[in-house]
Amino acid sequence: MNHQITQRISEAQWILKELGFPPAQSNERSALAFLALLDVQPDMPWAAASTPLRGITEMMKFMRVDYGKDYAPNTRETVRRQTIHQFCAAGLATKNPDPTAPPTAARPSTRSTALPGRWPRRTAPTLGQNDWPPISSG
Repeated sequence: MNHQITQRISEAQWILKELGFPPAQSNERSALAFLALLDVQPDMPWAAASTPLRGITEMMKFMRVDYGKDYAPNTRETVRRQTIHQFCAAGLATKNPDPTAPPTAARPSTRSTALPGRWPRRTAPTLGQNDWPPISSG
C-alpha cells in the first residue's frame, strides 16, 4: 500500500474516531466506506470531496479501484450492516435518498444506496485544514 493510500485511510479513521464512532465503525473498512461516500481519492485534497450517490457495490468498487482493497463480494452485507447502517443512524449518511425509486419484486426492501449526510457535505471541504473540525449541530 503506498503512502498516500495509507495516509488517507488513517485520516478517515481519525475523523470517524473524532466523531465518536466506536472501533467497529472507525476501522479500515469503515474509513474506506467514508472515503467512498465523499469520493475522496488518495491523491486529492479533502476540499475536493463530493457527494455521489453510491450503492454498496459501487462503494466496494471505489475501495478496490482507488485504494487497492479488494473485498470479497459477500462482504457487501457486512459493509451495509456494520458500517452504512451506523453512519445513517448517526446522520453521517442518508440511506436511499431517492424517494422516486420504489422497491421492485427483485428488491422488495429498500435499496442499499447512501449519500453523505448534511454534516459531511458542509464540512468535507475543511477536512485537513488547521481549523478542522468545525462541528456544529444542524
